[in-house]
Amino acid sequence: MYIEPFRAAVLASIKTQMGSAVKDCDTHQGRFNLDELKRLSVKAPAMRVAILGVPKISSTNAAKRDLVMPMACFVITRDAKQLPRDVAMLNLVETLLIHIDSNTWGLDYAKKPLELRGENLFSGAVAKGGIDLWAVTWKQTLRIPADGIAPNDPDLTAIGLAYYLQDPVDDDVADASDELTLA
Repeated sequence: MYIEPFRAAVLASIKTQMGSAVKDCDTHQGRFNLDELKRLSVKAPAMRVAILGVPKISSTNAAKRDLVMPMACFVITRDAKQLPRDVAMLNLVETLLIHIDSNTWGLDYAKKPLELRGENLFSGAVAKGGIDLWAVTWKQTLRIPADGIAPNDPDLTAIGLAYYLQDPVDDDVADASDELTLA
């Protein structure tokens, strides 16, 4: 598997880079907007890393595939003592843009980010909530084996079956077992 470890590496790197400047840094399942902010308990300043889809898959050759991943890091700020939310936002977004640029997150299968940009998601409703909301977006290509199996992945072609002729006893030893190999 490649996608989830990629997202985890992005998150870990951003957390490390931002350190104590961000109180809450985590993943999110998709686009982040004011409705999501109301639904979740987020301590600003905060960041949410999301994979927005996989709109393009292409074969580079018989052995490799490219997955083009639209990514986003949503940044949320509130006014704080001696630091207005718009100033905090600009500082965080600038740091994030510099950090993401050319970053492959320590993964040999991740290519350099493309189309890196910051987007101000300001609206009257967002301002009324006393926050600022931006999205830093980019596309990143993952070049993976055509079969999609990473070197440390479990063998997904074999299924182990255990049979219990009666309720398992304390030692939980099966009465019989098989291994089914998928072709």
